[in-house]
Amino acid sequence: MNKKFLGAVCGVLALFGGAAIAQDPIVTFGFTDLDGDFVYNQNNNTGAFTAVASSLLSGGPFASSGDVTRVLPVTGTAQFDTNFIDQADQGNFVLNMSVSNITNTTAFVGNGAFTITDANGDTITGNLTGNWARLGGVFGSFAGTMSNISFNNTSGDGTFDGSDIGSFSMLFPGGPFYDGAIIVLETGSWFKESFEDTDTQVEASILIPVPGAVLLGALGLAIVNRMKRKVA
Repeated sequence: MNKKFLGAVCGVLALFGGAAIAQDPIVTFGFTDLDGDFVYNQNNNTGAFTAVASSLLSGGPFASSGDVTRVLPVTGTAQFDTNFIDQADQGNFVLNMSVSNITNTTAFVGNGAFTITDANGDTITGNLTGNWARLGGVFGSFAGTMSNISFNNTSGDGTFDGSDIGSFSMLFPGGPFYDGAIIVLETGSWFKESFEDTDTQVEASILIPVPGAVLLGALGLAIVNRMKRKVA
C-alpha cells in the first residue's frame, strides 16, 4: 500500500463525520489491484458495481494481492500474494453492490456484500452499505459500514489460511455476527456510464459488537491505523 493511496483514504474519511468511539478491530483486510466493473442502467439511473480478484497469468487486467490480519491476540496474517487467484487453492475475493441516486458530482447510496475465501474454502462474509462520492475527475470513492459479518469454518479446520502463507484462528469473542467499516477506491469512469477493468482498492476493519451505534469515525480510524502499518 503506497503513501499516495493512504492520503486518498484519509481524505475519504472526512466523509465519515460524527464523534468517534474508541474500539479496536479484531480483523483488518485489504486487497489491491482488483478488477472493478460497473454496469449502468440509464432507464432508472442505477447500476451494479463489482470488484473481484484478478490475475495477469490467466489474462486478467491486474495482478491482485492482499492480506487478512487478525489483530486480536493471538495475532496472525493470511497472505494472498500477487496473482493469488491463479494458485491451486480456493483463495478469492468478491465484492458486489447495487448503486442508485447517481448524479454527476454528488454521492449516492450503495448496498451490497463481500466474500473472502481462504485457501481451503473457509469464508468471511458480510453486508455493506454507504455512499459513493466523486472526489475529482473520474476518481470515485465509497465509504461505508459493514454488518452481519460472519467467519464461516466450512473446512472444519478452525483457521483462516492465506493462499501463500500464514493463518489465524477463526474463533472470536462475541458474535457470531460482527460490524465494521469499509473503504473502496476506484479510478474508472464516473457512474454515468458502464466501465470495466478498473483498478480498484479495498480496505476494511471488523470490530467486536458494542452496545449502541458504532460510528464510522472510530471505524475509519481503525482503517487508517492499519494502512499506516502497511506503509511504514
